[in-house]
Amino acid sequence: MRARRRIENGVWRAAGLLGALAASACTGGIGPSETTGAGGNGGAGPGSGAGGGGTAPCQALPAIPRRIWRLSSQQYANATRDLLGLGTTPSLIETTTDGSSAYAFINGADLTVQPGYLYGGLYQTAENVVTQIAPRIATIAGCNTGEAPLACAMRFAQTFGAQAFRRPLEATEVTNLMKVYNQGATQSFNTGISLMIEALILSPSFVYRTELGPGTLVADASGHYPDTTLTAYEVATQLGFLFLNSAPDADLLAAAASGSLDRPDGLSAQVTRLLALPQARTSLSNVMVNWFNVGQLVDKANKDTALLSSLAAADRDQTVLVGDLLTSAQRFVSDTLWSGTGKLTDLITSQRTFVNRRLATLYGLPYTGTGNDFVAATWPADQGRAGMLTEPSFLWALSDSALTSIVKRGKFLHDDVVCQDPLPPPIDLTTPLALSIIAMGDSEVTKSDARMQPTVVCSGCHSQMDPYSRVLQNFGPIGNYRTADEANRPINTTVSFSGGSPLAPMMLTGVKEVAQALVSNKVLAGCAVQKVASYAIGNMVRHYDTCELNALREEFDQSDGSVATLFSQVALADFVRARAGGTK
Repeated sequence: MRARRRIENGVWRAAGLLGALAASACTGGIGPSETTGAGGNGGAGPGSGAGGGGTAPCQALPAIPRRIWRLSSQQYANATRDLLGLGTTPSLIETTTDGSSAYAFINGADLTVQPGYLYGGLYQTAENVVTQIAPRIATIAGCNTGEAPLACAMRFAQTFGAQAFRRPLEATEVTNLMKVYNQGATQSFNTGISLMIEALILSPSFVYRTELGPGTLVADASGHYPDTTLTAYEVATQLGFLFLNSAPDADLLAAAASGSLDRPDGLSAQVTRLLALPQARTSLSNVMVNWFNVGQLVDKANKDTALLSSLAAADRDQTVLVGDLLTSAQRFVSDTLWSGTGKLTDLITSQRTFVNRRLATLYGLPYTGTGNDFVAATWPADQGRAGMLTEPSFLWALSDSALTSIVKRGKFLHDDVVCQDPLPPPIDLTTPLALSIIAMGDSEVTKSDARMQPTVVCSGCHSQMDPYSRVLQNFGPIGNYRTADEANRPINTTVSFSGGSPLAPMMLTGVKEVAQALVSNKVLAGCAVQKVASYAIGNMVRHYDTCELNALREEFDQSDGSVATLFSQVALADFVRARAGGTK
């Protein structure tokens, strides 16, 4: 039996009883993905990252194997909402340890279903959803006038089941769905349809995406399948979750059924259509927000209250403030990508921001809105802001409670905005030398100076990380502008970049000059290609100089530079749909 049928049909062997079906759907033996993923976590260390010169040939991305990819909690909720036409997105219950996050940059292809946590959440969520749609069951079933209940249920199993599974159902799957219906129909037609819906949204074919290729693949004598590409329905599913963060819509499924997704022109037409949808624009804006790690805000409602003294006491609830900051970041990115030029580089050069009354007061900006609505504002020119790199949400998320954290900011910028290859693991911080550096001075900059000394063991990493964050020192732990540090000393934001930095051997002053340099030497664009490709394939690429991504970088360099074009080019790249055969 082929891999897909073996995995998906196994859940139906319980003769259609809902409890057994739900249990098998969540514990069906699908373990962590075998994939090593494109790029894995490997890297060549300092000096081999973005802009790292050299003449060594590029390396190919490791092959993406045939795999089954679990939906994230957010994707499951979105797909359930869209399938059933819910007015609101359901919240999964008991999913805090399911391995995914609404604010994670990628939905990793190695996610599993954990019994007792995600399983319980899926089952309870399905129960709640079916209860919610109970008044609409007859409408959802869509029986024709005069149609017999059994005939209607059979048609529903085929048509609605295909929407849920994102592909046509096999005859055995329809038969097993009808067993579920018949179990409920002993009470009423509506109960039978409700049980079918519950069975469908608990099935592995709903919870997981397949990337197995054609069902006609045959293994050789050693059990290895040939290399392949995704089927048209798998491509439709890939595009749905890439652009909508949800299941493929009706047009995508129709394009798969017609065969147009198998042709370059049909694939391109669907990508163009998707990019014009409001849901896609919202989803892609969130991807860009999460690229800058703003989601960490949810765990950062812990700032020193002295930093909030400009606010009235009633406005200092930090849970509310981090929600404001997240909304501000989302509004900024959405406005930049879809209302302006749409250029990627505007994300780190724009002087606009979005504030409500609380944020305007906190950051000393004039407020032109009414009530507490969010409105556009412009940062004062003398603050030297640089788009997302100085958005308060970004800075707040990457700071400690009372300090800016040069290390956190520097490492994130090095790894995820400049996309240099991973640095070696940190040294043992319990050694006398490390302890002496940690204890040195009373400011972030003093400690950074000590870490960056060429004779100190810490310098190998910190000479590559710290300069990126030292130019941000004018912005405090909540993203507030300041001219003196926490020890009330003047801030110097002039830094020298050396070694393997793509900005070496420049001496730059302030984050605005650094942002301009990252734009002019195309490092930001190169990193964006790496990040969006990682998002598309579900594995974080950490090595910069890869052949497939270098080709995409050259293609993007010749384009209009918009984020929409970047997502389009990644979606159309052949390697995104290619899969290595592997064993059963």
